[in-house]
Amino acid sequence: MTYAANLLVEGITSQYLAVIKPRRLAGSWSLISGTKYYQLFDYGEITKLEANATEKTKATSSALSDGIWYYDSLEEKLYFDDGYNPATKNIVLTYEIYTGTFDAHWYRNPLDSTGRIVYYEPIIISSPKINASASESLFGYLPVQSSNITLSNAVHVLEKHLYDSSFYLCDVVIYHYLDKLTIANTKKVFSGLCTKISYDDKQIMLSLYDRLGIFDKEYRNVTGNSFYAYSEFSDLDPAYEGRPIRNVYGIVEGFPPVNIDYVADVDTPTVNDNRRYICIADETNLGSVQSSVPASPSSTTTRTYLNSANGFRVGDSVWFDKASDEYKIITNVNKTGNNYIEHPALSVACAVGNIAKRSFIGNITIYKEDVVYRPLFGRDYTEYTDATNKVVGFDLSTSLETNLGMPSALSASDAIYCRIYGHKNTVTLGAAPFGLDSGETGNLTQAIVVLFDMLKTYTSIAEDDIDLTTFSSLQSSIADEIGFAVPEFSRNDFPIMKDVVNNILKTLLLKIFPNNDLKWTIKQTAPLGSVDKSIEDDEILLNSFKYEFDYNDIISDAILEYAGREYSEKHQASRDYSRVTKTSAVTKYLHKIDRQKTFKSLHFKLSEAQTLVDRLNYALSERQGICKLSTKNRFFDILLGDNVKISRSRMPGFEYDGNILREREFAIISTAKSLDDIELELIDQKGIEDNLLSW
Repeated sequence: MTYAANLLVEGITSQYLAVIKPRRLAGSWSLISGTKYYQLFDYGEITKLEANATEKTKATSSALSDGIWYYDSLEEKLYFDDGYNPATKNIVLTYEIYTGTFDAHWYRNPLDSTGRIVYYEPIIISSPKINASASESLFGYLPVQSSNITLSNAVHVLEKHLYDSSFYLCDVVIYHYLDKLTIANTKKVFSGLCTKISYDDKQIMLSLYDRLGIFDKEYRNVTGNSFYAYSEFSDLDPAYEGRPIRNVYGIVEGFPPVNIDYVADVDTPTVNDNRRYICIADETNLGSVQSSVPASPSSTTTRTYLNSANGFRVGDSVWFDKASDEYKIITNVNKTGNNYIEHPALSVACAVGNIAKRSFIGNITIYKEDVVYRPLFGRDYTEYTDATNKVVGFDLSTSLETNLGMPSALSASDAIYCRIYGHKNTVTLGAAPFGLDSGETGNLTQAIVVLFDMLKTYTSIAEDDIDLTTFSSLQSSIADEIGFAVPEFSRNDFPIMKDVVNNILKTLLLKIFPNNDLKWTIKQTAPLGSVDKSIEDDEILLNSFKYEFDYNDIISDAILEYAGREYSEKHQASRDYSRVTKTSAVTKYLHKIDRQKTFKSLHFKLSEAQTLVDRLNYALSERQGICKLSTKNRFFDILLGDNVKISRSRMPGFEYDGNILREREFAIISTAKSLDDIELELIDQKGIEDNLLSW
């Protein structure tokens, strides 16, 4: 039988295997010859060797070359050759300790029959309870965590490890097997880290936590430098020395560029000063677009037809590349049927083959002496790329002041802000492209694709550790487009990845968590849909069923701020947003609650922001109905977000009749799994289900 089939068998034997992987400094070395050394090591199978934090390559035998190591598990001997005496460096060894709730001779990796067989000491006396929960039921991180593993100290197996080996943040992997120990009957159910050890004469307890720590890493640019410095930009605005070089996803308004041609006001700048500005990191795959003019229909001086209007938006500055170049700001765009853009009158209408260009810098606004000036792309500014420092921005022309009628030369204190389009989509899932550029903006804006790229590119998560099927499926069904800068403000430090990812999760009402295969997966808060699991009355452990109704977090009015701008149109240097609202009259009349709550999203489109605020209001304008129960081990594979149908003779909302089973569906929001039982916490999503047809 398989693990999944065994879960359905009543009263089946259930056991854990745990592999603990501490680190230890290497002991004394003995010279073999040349630069080849060895030492005895009887603590366990060595899986990694690092010399001054640099990981070295493992060989397949004791015949070594420079930079290679080998561990002979039969002789318990470590061989190493790195071209020097290893005693001159800090050599750290990661090794394995094998434990279980039952003694077993089994493979080092319980799921790989090609490895050698080791002995799992039967010293786990208190089996770990693997918990999954979240403080927020609508979106966010749903961590998997286990409070501890308690090991018997009766045979003193671990005592020689504890003093000099480091267990801090060492890997701990737990496997669950049912019935007889076979690969088919075994599943990896936890992969986490040790944070603390408690010891006494009877037992040793390891405190564990999950791998959400990978999201605590600060964001860094993938290419080039992450911070401005005088060494790279000798004429840098001094206010930006050591500040982050920002990046943009989707589209961001009110974005202040960084002056790298800085001349202070006291130096009386000329039209040759304060000309070059940097906007974002990575000079490749820019979000600029262009399209040619077709033969038909014929363009007019105020309407230019294009083969494609994708990426052009109202407010963009467009360069019309034709016999006599002209420059205008778009006033209207049509992307259906005959594609066209409208603009102030050209001196001569565009002809077939002419090209309309829009930079990744969609527009620029200059605020000088209480007057607003709007430079035009191609005439007043052009793109500037720096392939050495991996940055991109723009150059202002020396005729800027004359063209715009400015009273004096641009100074360092004159404020400039831009509309910035982020990079085009280069994300791949496996070997295939993942997602398309937006028809609205011509670059990468689809939130699911951005989230996937964040996980794969900016954290230590490998693609193999991501649930690719779920991401691919949701990419087809969730089309929301987003725009944001990292950092959010120009004077902010880089955020941790958890904050960046969480902002995307909030925008989509997504949860992220490790699934039953310990791959990072996502699930959207939505009406319950089809049932994943059914729990019958006789599968609920005695006296464990509870149903709680919480009215504390009900709101009547949801307010959503979206399309954030660091600078407002009035040039106020504070975060400015567009806003949409949704009110529930039922909440005010039924619950007698009149309460507002403001949320933020990364949307830049009104229609998508309105959908989100509607859904937030549906979910939060009703009480939270939380069900708690304990059930049997056949539900060990239950997942966060699963739709579970519970059948009982007694259920709130139904008149009692002992002859009839009452049914209600819930979404799983918390689990605690042990060898003895499964504790579940579920939410009835009343507000969502009551508004099912409007969702």
